Amino acid sequence: MIVFINSNPNIETMAPQRKANRQLRILHVISGLATGGAEAMLFKLVKAHKERHISSRVICLRQDGSMVPYFREIGIEVICLGIEPDKLMSIIRVFRLAKILWSYRPDVIHGWMYHGNLAALIASLLMIPRPRLCWNIRQTIDSLVFEKSMTRKAIQLNAFVSRAPDRIFYNSQVSAEQHEKLGFKSGSRIVIPNGFDLTRFKPSLQCRDQDLRGELGLFEETILVGHVARFHQKKDHDNFLLAATRVIQDYPEVKFIAAGWHINRENTVLMERIKHLGLEKTVLCLGERRDIPRLMSALDVFVSSARSGEGFPNTIGEAMASGVPCVVTDVGESANIVGNWGRVVVPNNSGLLAAAIIDVLSLSPQERHIWGQKCRERIARKYAIGNVSEEYRQIYGSLCSSGRV
Repeated sequence: MIVFINSNPNIETMAPQRKANRQLRILHVISGLATGGAEAMLFKLVKAHKERHISSRVICLRQDGSMVPYFREIGIEVICLGIEPDKLMSIIRVFRLAKILWSYRPDVIHGWMYHGNLAALIASLLMIPRPRLCWNIRQTIDSLVFEKSMTRKAIQLNAFVSRAPDRIFYNSQVSAEQHEKLGFKSGSRIVIPNGFDLTRFKPSLQCRDQDLRGELGLFEETILVGHVARFHQKKDHDNFLLAATRVIQDYPEVKFIAAGWHINRENTVLMERIKHLGLEKTVLCLGERRDIPRLMSALDVFVSSARSGEGFPNTIGEAMASGVPCVVTDVGESANIVGNWGRVVVPNNSGLLAAAIIDVLSLSPQERHIWGQKCRERIARKYAIGNVSEEYRQIYGSLCSSGRV
C-alpha cells in the first residue's frame, strides 16, 4: 500500500503563487524514443507547446532512440537514463531524476506509457511541493494474454497505483474503458485524440507523380498501396501481405509499399513470407524512413492492417492529412478517424481487407482525389495539432492553478 503524506497543509495553496509568475514547465517521462506512435505524438506536442512558449524537457528511460535527434533539432532537451529492464542494477538510474527535478522544478510531470508512468510517479514523490502528475496511455488492450510478461506486470502495477496521478490521458475512448475494466481509476480520465501537423503532412502532386516513384524505379502512373508500421505481431503484416496476393489478381500492376522499423531485407521472417506468397516483385520494403510525409503523399491508398493494440494510429491521420484514402481494420479509434471517407473491416480477415482495397482502387482518379480532399478536411476539422495541444495546455494550466484533484 502506498500512502501519500503532506506534512505541510499550506503546500497546495502555496504552489499556484509560486508558479503564477513564470513559464509553465512540463517534464515528460517516456520509456523509450524509438520510432513509434506515442513517441511521434510526444514530439508533436512539445513542438506545438514550444511555439506557445511552454517549457518542455523529455526524460527517456532507455538509451538514445531514433526519435531523439528530432527533439534536439527543435531545441528540446532530452536526457536518456540508459536503464535496461533486464539488468536490475541499471534500474537505480531512475533516481538520477532527483537532480534533474530540482534543477528544472517542473509544474507537471507527465508520464508516457506504462513504464514511463511508473517512473513519473517516482519522480513526483521526490519533490516538495509535489508537482502535478499526469499519465498517458497510448494503446488498447483486448487481453493481457497478448502482452509480454514485463509489460503485463507494468500494466497491473499502473492499475494498482492509478489513484496517484491527477489526470490519466487516453487517446481513445475504447482504451479508457478497457483500462478501467483492468482497475485503472475512472475519475481521472481525459480522452484527447492524437493531433496532426497539416503543414507537414499535405498532398503533393510532385511526390505522387515523380519523386518516390522515380527513386523506386517505377513508372509515374504506377498505383501505390502503402503500409507504415514497425514489425510486430499487433500490426499484422501477414494480413497485409495476404490481402496483396488477392488484390493483384484484379490489379496486377499495383505495387505495395511497406515501411517501418525492421521492414527490410535483414528481416528474414518477413522476406521468406513475401517469397512464399510470390510477392517479390509486388511488395517493396523500405525500412525505417525519415521522409514519411513524402511517402504518404505519394500513395494512392493507405492500409492499416492491425489486429490489436492500437489506440489512435498516427499513420491513418497522417495519410488522411496527405489526401490519401484509407482502408483500416476496426481496432481502437481507426473507424472513428476515417469516418465516412474510408473503408473499415474486421481485423485478421485478409479477404475483407483485399475487397476493401479493391473497392477504393476501383474508383476513378478523380473520385479518389475527391475522397482525399474530404479526408484532409476531416483531419483539419477534428484533429489539427494546434487544437489538440491547446487541450493539453488548458488541462496543465487548470491543474497548476487549483488544488489537488
